[in-house]
Amino acid sequence: MIIFSRKKWIFDPDEEPSEILRAVEDFLSVRVDSHYERLFANRSAAEFVYSSNLMEKTLPSGASAHDTFACLESVYGKSQDTEEPTVLWTCDGGRTREEMRAQMIQHCMALSLASAWGRDKEHKLTAESVCYLHKTLMLGAVDESGVPLKAGEIRTCGAFTVGHVYPEASMAGLEQAVDRYHLSSERNDHFLVSAAVLFYEVIQVHPFQDGNGRLCRLLLHYALERVGFPFAVPLSSGCSKAMLSAQSKDTGALEPAKLLADLVCLILKSCHSRIVNFRANIARTPRFTSCLAETL
Repeated sequence: MIIFSRKKWIFDPDEEPSEILRAVEDFLSVRVDSHYERLFANRSAAEFVYSSNLMEKTLPSGASAHDTFACLESVYGKSQDTEEPTVLWTCDGGRTREEMRAQMIQHCMALSLASAWGRDKEHKLTAESVCYLHKTLMLGAVDESGVPLKAGEIRTCGAFTVGHVYPEASMAGLEQAVDRYHLSSERNDHFLVSAAVLFYEVIQVHPFQDGNGRLCRLLLHYALERVGFPFAVPLSSGCSKAMLSAQSKDTGALEPAKLLADLVCLILKSCHSRIVNFRANIARTPRFTSCLAETL
């Protein structure tokens, strides 16, 4: 069961959440793998990385959407050298096009990894694999002083965002966060709820020195891939409002469907928007008209 949030910054007055949910569930129940779906998934991946970095303000000053997309499309889905990048980049954003490319390569590699894990039915997420995903994401990053970021290592420093100080981080805390996700899945919570639990629990632990927001959006994609949702979906900036709302509540006895209503609805709306965009693209492409009939 999902308890919908009807806050104005999530749903428009004429939107019915239950209908949007039904549309997403119907898409998953009838979707078939196709050439155009894979093409759209790759383009969605590029938009995901762009949006994630745009929200984190980690794009270099003056970087246009066109330039960033061109960079992303040139690196996503292509094998890259997994050794330490030759160009280092600041974790708060590449300052040059070369730094931006290095940063985007790592983000694309991490997204590809999360996708592969999500499609592998034998994969089981662990705290160690989350650390590995973070290492892939932030490899080559340095802080504003030029000191290499300890990518994939639990932070030993404090962490805070506006209005909220996070607790001390530990591997045990990250393990508990991942375990809560598995518990949600095992008790057959709706897949949107389980995805929200994973995002929320890990962001509350804030396990790493930097890159936690980008990491948690990758984990959200992983959770959605587990149930067959093929497109990466960046959350809107409304996610910050959902987190601030949730931070004011007691999380001792977590009830995801109630506590995370805002976040669940943001994920739902993001998934639905991606499906609408996908079908609109097919409809505008005559050679894929038959594919549209199969997915409706």
